[in-house]
Amino acid sequence: MSGLKLRDDVLDKLAYEPVVDPAHIGVAVDVVTLTGHVSSYVQKQAALSAARRAQRCGMKRG
Repeated sequence: MSGLKLRDDVLDKLAYEPVVDPAHIGVAVDVVTLTGHVSSYVQKQAALSAARRAQRCGMKRG
């Protein structure tokens, strides 16, 4: 999976997290890095969970 595809997948997953405002979260890939601010621990965990789901979707299965 290309870096841009992974970035787009993470952003798509963030868009479906009801407690996260993806406009406040940046995504950089090589290693997925989330930047920005959230107002609660619940939002932080939801953003991390969304990024992990996107990474799992992009993992190569050997």
